[in-house]
Amino acid sequence: MENLTNTIQVLKKINIKIIIFFLLSISLISFLIIYNHFAKIKETKSYFDLYLANNYNNLTEDAIDKNYIILSNSKNSNISFFADLKMSNLSNIDKYNEFEKNLIVLKHSILNSNLDQLKNLQTNKFFNKTSEIYYLNKSLDNLNIDLLVKEDPSFFNRAVNFYLNDN
Repeated sequence: MENLTNTIQVLKKINIKIIIFFLLSISLISFLIIYNHFAKIKETKSYFDLYLANNYNNLTEDAIDKNYIILSNSKNSNISFFADLKMSNLSNIDKYNEFEKNLIVLKHSILNSNLDQLKNLQTNKFFNKTSEIYYLNKSLDNLNIDLLVKEDPSFFNRAVNFYLNDN
């Protein structure tokens, strides 16, 4: 009987050690998760400070461009999106959702007068009419507008047809 009580006491000591070990492990993991969360918040605030610096300080264009490059290289797509949009940067486009990708591609296409990209954007669900308007504006001289109006008799296509027939 005494042997049994000794065994039970040893098991209690082992269980207490295991419980203490698990509690310490859970505490350490919780601390690391909380620390990581606050570190990310602090990093996001420092990126936001770069945006504010660009807007409210008298910085040269080179300094502003360097800040946008830093922001564009961020792994956090919520931070890098606005820098990539500002710079029309297509190099990091894979990390964005479809809407954000199309917006960046649309701006890049308009600024660089890339008619092929504008034509491709017309098939997407986002910005299809906007890309069509810019495409038609950039390629007025090379259009068969009668065929275009027959395919899609939208208000803008009819307006372009009217403009071209009036001139």
